[in-house]
Amino acid sequence: MLEASARVAGDVNAGEWEDWAALRYNGAAIRDCAQLFAEHGVNQVSPFLDNEVVTACLRIGAGERRRPGVYKLLLAMARPDLPGWLTGRQSKATSRRCCTRACAPTTRSCTS
Repeated sequence: MLEASARVAGDVNAGEWEDWAALRYNGAAIRDCAQLFAEHGVNQVSPFLDNEVVTACLRIGAGERRRPGVYKLLLAMARPDLPGWLTGRQSKATSRRCCTRACAPTTRSCTS
């Protein structure tokens, strides 16, 4: 029962609710920063909040876009030519560490 309640709340799938909540939160954050960016001459760009991008993403069910332990599933499927360390990263901090390592004199694997 607990597992089922995590997936569905009434007629709304929990994953879809999370999508809309994240969209509202991020859209508001971008709007709130617009004046600050403009004052400093920064051209604010938010390609992931573009209507066409959002519409395309929401056409794919939340369950198909999310898998436990799998990150950036759609990106990896759409661009199999991208390196695994990029499509498998869990956060931007992971990417930053990989870039730092790649620029270091002795390069190590980004997964270590």
